[in-house]
Order: sequence, then structure tokens, then C-alpha cells
Amino acid sequence: MFIHLKRAFLLLVLAATSTSAVPRALHPDIEIRSVARFNDAMRIAQDPRDQQLYVMDSNARVGHLDIETGGIEFLYTAADHDVRGTIWGFAIGPDGTMYISTNRQSDSHNTASVTKGVLSPNGERAWSVLARTEP
Repeated sequence: MFIHLKRAFLLLVLAATSTSAVPRALHPDIEIRSVARFNDAMRIAQDPRDQQLYVMDSNARVGHLDIETGGIEFLYTAADHDVRGTIWGFAIGPDGTMYISTNRQSDSHNTASVTKGVLSPNGERAWSVLARTEP
């Protein structure tokens, strides 16, 4: 994930606590710094409208990441978007719509789905299933 800042690039490193590898910049315009540490798997997406970063954890919580403090303000949970199963992807479209892709396994079949969350003019996000495979 890169964010353009005054002719330089900032590489955001979201380090899991179990990772021991240390990233190294190969170009002088790249700064590497630890932004936040997490105990579980994460997905990260940048809102193209304002370059803010959002994360999704393995419990399907979506939150805003403050890169200055490393804090996360969780905004949505599975109770809001009804996403269940293994989280495979998280993205934000040009209009601010959030997309979550999942895979749910039960008995002898898998079901993949894409859920979208559209921001309404009043600031609420309306979640709905965009696509789902047949079991």
C-alpha cells in the first residue's frame, strides 16, 4: 500500500506479531516505519476519495486506521454487514463503496460471496450481497 506524500512515498508496514522479518527499502524515496501491530490476520484498503486507510480483521470488523497513532476505530462488525466465513478480500471503490469477499465452507461444498457497503448521503452504510456462488 503506497500513499503519495510530497514527492515521496510512504510504505505502510502492518506487522503481525508473529512475523520476524524486517522490511528494507531499496529506493531512497521510500520510508518504512511500523504503523500498527495486530494479533490476527488483516486486510487493508485505501479510500481513494481521501486516502484514509481502513482495515478488516479476521473477525470481520472494519475499522479506520490512524497512521499517526496506530489506533483503529472499528466502525462495522459482522452484525452490520452479515459477512460470515473466511475473509479473502477487502477493497474500497472510487465512490467509497466497501467490498468484502468471503468463502464459506459447510459440509461438502463452498460458497463464495461479495458483499458491498454503499455509503448513503446521511452517512449510514447500506450493506447487501453483490454476488454469491451456488453451493
